[in-house]
Amino acid sequence: MKKLLRFTLLFGSMLLLLVFADRAAAQERQLDWVETPEMLSTRYTSDLSAGVSQSGNGLGAMRDSQMDVNYQRRIPVSDRLAALFGGGYRRTDLFLTGGAPLPAALQSLSVRAGAEWKFNERWKGGGSVSPGVYGDTDLDRSGDFKVPISLFARYTPHPGLTWLGGLAIGFYGRRGVTPFLGVIWQINEKWRLNATPPMARITYLAGRMNERPVDLFLGFGFDGGRYQVAPDFGSRFNRPELNANTLSVQQADVRTGVAAGWRFLRGELGVGYQFARRYNYEQAAETFNVGAAPYLAANLLARF
Repeated sequence: MKKLLRFTLLFGSMLLLLVFADRAAAQERQLDWVETPEMLSTRYTSDLSAGVSQSGNGLGAMRDSQMDVNYQRRIPVSDRLAALFGGGYRRTDLFLTGGAPLPAALQSLSVRAGAEWKFNERWKGGGSVSPGVYGDTDLDRSGDFKVPISLFARYTPHPGLTWLGGLAIGFYGRRGVTPFLGVIWQINEKWRLNATPPMARITYLAGRMNERPVDLFLGFGFDGGRYQVAPDFGSRFNRPELNANTLSVQQADVRTGVAAGWRFLRGELGVGYQFARRYNYEQAAETFNVGAAPYLAANLLARF
């Protein structure tokens, strides 16, 4: 009972911390190397149609599909210093009916470089930059270029428990500096909690197949990003005030599914529910909301 109470309190607190950290831009994956230092991953999601509105006025409907490809690697430089490298590409296609002034696609293409320093057996810290282009259907404009930055520290009081936190600049669907805090906790041989932005996720080891684990998972997280739209984007919809705006995307979802591994590969298949999504043109101060919708997701990871 005490262990269950401890887990419930910790998991609940991590969800609150994720809310406090606001809507994380998962395309950056700035914390992935904390648990999976060398990995190539691909992920595809597709949801059902939901209504689009502005200030309560209906503007048709939208469904979207999203593809993510990410690679990261950790290279030891010395006993205390490790270099972090990687890159990623994300594309979200928006299928719109009704004429809502939203881009047909949002894309990001970035590289990642950073370093981590081991202070002692319990403390590590470091930072990273992710220069790249973040735009709509084209990624060749100077305004698309952005340089998100993160600074992080992690503390491991004993094996199986790691706390981490830091500051993110430009990683979240907003301007400015945003603090983040998370935890990775191996509760016992079957249960594991990974509550690191942008997702809190609890995993249960259901069994093994060919000596590889088969897991069930339940997660709750935030997603988003900031993208530059074309100089004439708004004019296409007779909304010139939207031209050359920065589009901030914010959304949240809950998901569940099953994951299984084979050799160095690991596959995940899940279903989820996206809560209301928000698209905000920052300079024009125009906001469009998309209703909630269920979705399917497939993920394939290769670890080296």
